[in-house]
Amino acid sequence: MRKYNLKKLTFTAILACISLVAFTLENLLPPLILPGARFGFSNVFVLFALVVFGKKSAYAIVLVKGILGSVFSGNLMQIAYSLPSNILALTLEILILSRHKSFSIVCASVVGSITAGIVQNVVFCLTTLTLGYLIYLPYLSLIAMFTGAIIGLIVFMAIKLLPERIFFESLKENDVDNKR
Repeated sequence: MRKYNLKKLTFTAILACISLVAFTLENLLPPLILPGARFGFSNVFVLFALVVFGKKSAYAIVLVKGILGSVFSGNLMQIAYSLPSNILALTLEILILSRHKSFSIVCASVVGSITAGIVQNVVFCLTTLTLGYLIYLPYLSLIAMFTGAIIGLIVFMAIKLLPERIFFESLKENDVDNKR
């Protein structure tokens, strides 16, 4: 007998769709200051899902965003950059939030943002066989600190401002019991 939480699944699907739209729209914009520098607004929904719904929902959103976002943008090579960087960044955010209670959502977001940028740069250098792009790492890390802090603050404020009953109470009990 399996129990499904339909509300959690529905919210995760909605967050995945919104994250995918944000990812696709952000790919249409030029880089922030340097090549490869993006704001990462789609990560707001990943981090929100992690805090509210847990790691399975967050990983599902990362996979949907990484694979379908690359397909929708017409750049399948983007999967090689997006998936490893976002999976590693999310894993570090999970470790930070679960093991170190003194760290905040903002701190986890900054670490995740910097990690994603570093992994993307390393993947780029490995695929193009050029190490010259690594010169951008310190500058991209500074930009990632800034964007990660903003994303973390957005998630923190969303969690504080949204009524708890919308998410937390409804997730404690399963909505659909799959009995046959």
